[in-house]
Amino acid sequence: MPLSYLIFLSLSLNNMLSKINFAGISITYLEYVFPGILIIGALQISMLCGSLLNIEKRSGMLETILSSPISRIAFIFGRLINSYILSFAELFLILFLVKIISPDISLSLGFILLGLLTIFLFSTIFSNISLILASTLKSEENYTASISITIVVVTFISNVFYPLSSLPMILQKIAMINPVSLAANSLRYTMTKNYQTILQNILILLIISLAFSIFNYKVFLKAQK
Repeated sequence: MPLSYLIFLSLSLNNMLSKINFAGISITYLEYVFPGILIIGALQISMLCGSLLNIEKRSGMLETILSSPISRIAFIFGRLINSYILSFAELFLILFLVKIISPDISLSLGFILLGLLTIFLFSTIFSNISLILASTLKSEENYTASISITIVVVTFISNVFYPLSSLPMILQKIAMINPVSLAANSLRYTMTKNYQTILQNILILLIISLAFSIFNYKVFLKAQK
């Protein structure tokens, strides 16, 4: 889906829309939207992290796995690693396609390193959310519905596809603290070299990721008692 956004939606709107003002500089729509598409790709991968756990729980395999000499932290971290690998792979794939589509877009080493750090923290947040849902929801239908609703809400109450100023005021306030917006802006601010704001966003993502990691661990322990 993120590749479809990049190839079809962003290219179409890039030709239709004029330049977008972001943090005082004028950029094309493609330059504005592709960092958000990177984050949406990581979001969709991360929210599937709990799918295997949900299947294992319903089939009874989880009890067998947890009866082996493996710590609960190692089990959770093993699930997170899969999300990291897939999200990083998609990052480089999308960056490769962006350079083909628009060679004029500058992708510095700093952007790539920042992208890896941002997606690591972002994936940690939403992979843990996915695992929390898988641990607490009993039916597959409830789990699937919760994943779908979460993706839709955090995607469209964000600045992925359009600036925050185009949203109603109340949604602007919510979007400002949405991890999707924070992560997308962290990448966009590399264009303006606004490192203070980048560090602020990274710090907020770090705090949120730690909070959800701790909460997920406690929920997982309680669910498996």
